Amino acid sequence: MILNSGKFSKVRYEIISGDKGGNFSIDSTTGEIRPRGTVDFELANLGDDSDARSFNLTVRAYDLGDPTLFSDVPVTIYVTDENDHEPIFDQPFYMVC
Repeated sequence: MILNSGKFSKVRYEIISGDKGGNFSIDSTTGEIRPRGTVDFELANLGDDSDARSFNLTVRAYDLGDPTLFSDVPVTIYVTDENDHEPIFDQPFYMVC
């Protein structure tokens, strides 16, 4: 058995689909996926009224060989609604002095 070495042993990562809004970035050498900023809950998986919504990305891992070998993997990122609920008041009117 011959192990990969040199450029054939170096793996890179990229998001190839599912991130239409550009909400996420991926570290090309580690594969770590992070949000670029605040992710809008209402834009995730429109039509889903559950407490968690999702982004369905496809990530490609590829080597630096010639020809390049690759594998595509589905990645689901779940988003929960944290801060944009309407306020709840205990009574209909308040008096401030």
